[in-house]
Amino acid sequence: MTSYHFSIKKNTKSAKAHCDYILREDTKNTTEKKELIFTKNNLPKWANNNPKNFWNECDKRERVNGIKYRELEFTLQNELSLKENAKIMKGILEKFCKNKYYTLVVHDKKQSSIAGERNLHCHLMFSERICDKIDRTAENFFKRYNPKNPSLGGAKKDRYFTGAEGKKNFIEARKFFEEITNKILKENGINKEVSSLSLKEQRNIALKNGEKEKFELLNRTPEIHFGRKSPQKKEELILLLENRKLEQKRQSLIKIKYHNLNLKTKNSINIIPAKTINLKIRNYNREYFVFSKKTAINILSKFTQSPNVKKALNKLSASSSSTTVLVKKNKINKNFSTSTNKTNNETGIQSTPVPVNNKNIANALTKALLMPNIDIGFKLEEDATDNFRDKIASINAQEDLERA
Repeated sequence: MTSYHFSIKKNTKSAKAHCDYILREDTKNTTEKKELIFTKNNLPKWANNNPKNFWNECDKRERVNGIKYRELEFTLQNELSLKENAKIMKGILEKFCKNKYYTLVVHDKKQSSIAGERNLHCHLMFSERICDKIDRTAENFFKRYNPKNPSLGGAKKDRYFTGAEGKKNFIEARKFFEEITNKILKENGINKEVSSLSLKEQRNIALKNGEKEKFELLNRTPEIHFGRKSPQKKEELILLLENRKLEQKRQSLIKIKYHNLNLKTKNSINIIPAKTINLKIRNYNREYFVFSKKTAINILSKFTQSPNVKKALNKLSASSSSTTVLVKKNKINKNFSTSTNKTNNETGIQSTPVPVNNKNIANALTKALLMPNIDIGFKLEEDATDNFRDKIASINAQEDLERA
């Protein structure tokens, strides 16, 4: 699946530390070390072709709180070979680092920590100082530039990505990356494209052009980005993976709707609203109570005189033993206590022991089970990949969509 990520960063602290990070010299983890598959440097003679020498001198000699380096970080495409991805990197180097000293590395995470998908990307850290024809020592290179007599001062800094103009230039850089990536994809016969525009901007363009199908396909919320060292709660990963799974289903149904496939159900298909797929992951623990199947049955069984409760109970009884029901907290009275929450050893998610005679809770569970809101009823199931077992969730309240 093609993907787009192109960001720029600046650092005023330690260039050497970041160099160690991208070269995977800050870890003893052999898996992480194997992620480094390619390096390329453009360095002065005094660095002896060793990037650590250059960035260490940079830390020592650049002014305090000055920008030590900037970094472009961008995705490479899994659909392309490394040789073809190298054409994208070459284009970026020629455009932005033709007269700069830099360290470029490629990381290939064969199986990312989030979804088990390949994560191929590039880090390009570079000094803003321009390489001119003056031969300077390490001590002189990082000195203040002398416009009257350049040979007596340090190398001049390029302000291309600085200030208001820098923001405009960065937008242009993102556009350039989009264009060169799409060009290489097209040359290799891959009928896919990436875009530097936000989802909102892409939707507005689709709407303006009357492209209804494209508008619906783009009607989703951007994912939260998880970096190598960012905290990852298990609940967040479960919901993120399920959102991806549901988004694929949603897009398939949209294509069925617009391409008029010969399916009996095509006229009755309801497209899943994107806003219900993309849960507020960060607010997960604040917004939901989680009930195990056993607890939910115990609650509902006390109120079987209600026809709706009976329907909900029958549906729940027929579900998998690992079924877990999520109910929004604002659907249950404020007097309800969660102080006795326990964690399910199999799923890692909290199930909530509750008083079984609480009618308010029974009503909320009934609605959760009978209403087709995909952000309420969940069922956990195991993924086929051992490394990600118990991380994949599938929706319990979408049986009609499964049949479609």
